[in-house]
Amino acid sequence: MLTVPLAVAPREMEMQSGPSDRVLDVERDGSLTLPPWTLAQLRLLRPEPFLVLADGSHAVHLIRAGSGPPALLQAERITLQGSLEGFGIADLFSLLNMSRRSGMLLLISEQIQKTVWFRQGEIVFAATNRPEERLGQVLYRTGKLSLEGLLDAERHLAPGKRFGAVLLERGHLDAPTLAWGVKYQVEEIIYSVFRLTHGSFFFLDGAAAGTDLGQLSIDTNSVLMEGYQRVDELGLIAEHIRGRDTVLRPTGRRPEGKLHEQLLRVLGLVDGSTTVAEIIRGTGWGEFNTFKALYKLIQARLVESTDAPAPATTPREDPLVDELTALVETRNRAFLLLRDVLRAKSVDVDLQRAFDLFVRNASDATRAVFQGVVLGAGRRFDPGQLIDNASHLLLLETASLAGTQLPTVRRRELVDRALSEWTTFQILLVRNLLPEAEARELISYVRAIEQSG
Repeated sequence: MLTVPLAVAPREMEMQSGPSDRVLDVERDGSLTLPPWTLAQLRLLRPEPFLVLADGSHAVHLIRAGSGPPALLQAERITLQGSLEGFGIADLFSLLNMSRRSGMLLLISEQIQKTVWFRQGEIVFAATNRPEERLGQVLYRTGKLSLEGLLDAERHLAPGKRFGAVLLERGHLDAPTLAWGVKYQVEEIIYSVFRLTHGSFFFLDGAAAGTDLGQLSIDTNSVLMEGYQRVDELGLIAEHIRGRDTVLRPTGRRPEGKLHEQLLRVLGLVDGSTTVAEIIRGTGWGEFNTFKALYKLIQARLVESTDAPAPATTPREDPLVDELTALVETRNRAFLLLRDVLRAKSVDVDLQRAFDLFVRNASDATRAVFQGVVLGAGRRFDPGQLIDNASHLLLLETASLAGTQLPTVRRRELVDRALSEWTTFQILLVRNLLPEAEARELISYVRAIEQSG
């Protein structure tokens, strides 16, 4: 790790950048000479210390020494680094978990920095440089902290003092609420990592989160399953709820039957003038859970966006049974290919046991879709069984909304997501069982089969 003081002269700032200016000179002693166009972009008012992280032989990252995690300054070596485009979050978390690594994972995507600490392969803490993800903002958005309390704590925050400690000292919340807030903040930072699609990562082996941080223990395998499920669900929700400033209104329809208590509570907060951000504060459940409840109410046509057209009143017939059957059969072809290749290479793996392990750790929805499913001798899934399970799950979801049309598109999403999660699990398995080149080739064939359907 190298700290470089950068002194910028006004004359250099005014120079026009040419081809030679885009060459980064590295001296034998490790010092760097930055081209004028780079210095101009930094807009330094005075010399500052920077950390320089080499990203392969093609690029370096400059991080202000005071803005990165303190562990960066103390780390002795980087043992793993690469690009998020070529090495996804799921692969990265799985590798650190399976190899039981301890240290700090730094992810950089443009101006965003996310830091996740691991201990023996399990997640113990996370941090971010985004102001809206800081503890005070998180507690305020979830309704656990008043605006007055947030501003008062910020005024009394001193160097070296933890924000949570100030909140307790000033009496703005109690210890259990603070503990909930810290855990919620860490989990939300971790799940937000799954939305990063480009950037670089660095793993600093042995870097600890620090004894002053309340370390947690979060199962990495559960994070893998939940992370991508959230990305998918937020994509669906975003089609109806643009963001926290969205205002929803009741449609005037009366639910036929008794609404679930949580949905009834959220419905009572929707009045045509209250924003989604205010509803989140009103529930106290956190952003994702509140968004999901609002989405269910929208699907049930009980609420709508204030700029949404009137909902359709005529239910449509279900056109997706044949499509779902074709989807399952396409995935079956991919699963059979994986089985045959592993068998041909004499790889000793019990796929039934692997499938059982996957189902035990899968999301609730995926477990429901695979309920009672057993990999038979042919290692094929019965399309009818998966479709019936998805239909049953939807009936349970809408049981308290009598008269609501069964959402056929949602059924396809449930089946597709369950099969995709099983494919992802198998791909992680293949990457750990086969040499890198062979695994890459097999995965490309699997993806090609999936896309052909």
